[in-house]
Amino acid sequence: MFDGRPIHGLSPGAVARLRVAQVPGGRGVFPTLSVADNVLAAGWLRHGDPALADDVQRVMEFFPVLRQRWETAAGLLSGGEQQMLSLAQAFLMRPRLLLIDELSLGLAPAVVDRLLEIVQAMADAGTTIVIVEQRVTTALRLARRAVFLEKGQVRFSGPTADLLERPDVLHSVYLRRDPSAAPLGEPAAPQEGPPVLVTSGLTKRYGGITAAAVVIDRDIALITELADRLVALDQGRIIATGRPADVIEAPEVAASFLGARPTTSPG
Repeated sequence: MFDGRPIHGLSPGAVARLRVAQVPGGRGVFPTLSVADNVLAAGWLRHGDPALADDVQRVMEFFPVLRQRWETAAGLLSGGEQQMLSLAQAFLMRPRLLLIDELSLGLAPAVVDRLLEIVQAMADAGTTIVIVEQRVTTALRLARRAVFLEKGQVRFSGPTADLLERPDVLHSVYLRRDPSAAPLGEPAAPQEGPPVLVTSGLTKRYGGITAAAVVIDRDIALITELADRLVALDQGRIIATGRPADVIEAPEVAASFLGARPTTSPG
């Protein structure tokens, strides 16, 4: 249902005319067309609209790299550039509803930041945005309401800020628990030797929302993001294997205390 009417049987063109736009995960551009032609195609519903040219200029201000690649085939752009072009196309439609699938998938943090700027501008202009996103910190920067799914089941539904108060939800996704480990909320058995991970006063702010990692179970998402070098703390300190995490390379951090396989994010 959209605006009180069913749309599941409508053609793609009819859905677009209702000003419903989608930015699919991965590649959502016409690879054999130039950047210019992709932009032109995105304005098909606004033929004759004198404001279209101004919107194209605004998109180029958001993503100046697209101007530099204006005559380049879209399939030759980097992953981040193609995602910028997808968002530019959606912006030019002036949608009432924008559906985004995995905005940050495979992209470097600097690229994600650029993408979030135009998404936020669209939200500020009155566009309703539904985003499917695995990275909690990215979603926190945009969403006012969150629905958290795990294995097809709704684990949480409510204000985004309240998600930070659910360590049971975040922990289940970001760490694989040992079946023999103590249940959440119960003290773990004492371990021999020095602690592997020590945190102190961790604070990260996402817009008006403050995430504070009091203990590792409390905000494992924040610690995971820091280890991936995707966010910088506003306050606090992480000591991993006896050294400050901010001077250890990300793969080593992940391998040393998260038990995660090091990964890299292409630009």
